[in-house]
Parts: sequence; structure tokens; C-alpha cells
Amino acid sequence: MSKVFYADLWGLREEKHRYLWENDVSTTDWQTLELSSPYFFFVPKNFNLLEEYEKEWKVTEIFREYGTGCESRKDKLWIAFDRDELLERLHYFSSPDVSEEDISQRLGVQSTKYWKILEAKRIVRSTHIEDHVKRFNYRPFDEKFI
Repeated sequence: MSKVFYADLWGLREEKHRYLWENDVSTTDWQTLELSSPYFFFVPKNFNLLEEYEKEWKVTEIFREYGTGCESRKDKLWIAFDRDELLERLHYFSSPDVSEEDISQRLGVQSTKYWKILEAKRIVRSTHIEDHVKRFNYRPFDEKFI
């Protein structure tokens, strides 16, 4: 039977780098994990209250309808915590004075085979952006603007 081992490394980046330079798999203090079906967590877990936990409602019982939700593939561009932040970003994005390179650098989006910055700019520029910005549930209990 296979075994699964676990180790944690906490601290500042410099401390982590130093540890990693000075150690390897043979000098790491590993913890053997006891995996059990159906969870197979790959981190240490305390299952002392599992029986009590399993008496409670499942997420799928609370949220009877579910799906993947809205998928923009460009969340850095199209989604924001607040309306003004999103409008400012979209006005910058659609500005004729802003280059594709500037957009990529500032907003962290790139043209792809299926999505082109310049085409998206043209579409956004041709609409009245303010009419299309809406509040929505990005994730459960996480309201944002799109």
C-alpha cells in the first residue's frame, strides 16, 4: 500500500528560501497522513468531530440549485468589488489612447486565440457601459459588479 507524507513550511519568503536551499526530501520532517474515504485530504485533519459534522446540512441541501455561475475568463477586467472601480477600469480599457500593451501591463489581460483586446475595446466603446454594469453574486455570499 502507498503512503502519503506531508510537511509544512511557514514564515517569510527569505526564511522559506533558506530552508529549501539547506534541506531536501531526506532532511525534511515528514508527517505520515492517514487517508480515508471519501475525503482523501492531503493535509492533516482532525476527525474527532466528524460524526457530529456529518449530522449537519450539506451545502447541496442548502443550495438546491447550483452551477458554475458566471465565467468571464477575464475576471481581472470584467469584475470588481465596486461599481466605480469597474467603470474606471472599463473606461481605461476602452480609451482609444491606450495601447494593447498598456492594457496587458496595467490590467493583466492578454489577447488569446479566441479573445482579442482590440475587438473587445471596440465593443465596449460602442456601448453605454454604465447601462450594463450590474451587481451579482460572484460566489455565495460574495457580491461584486460585472
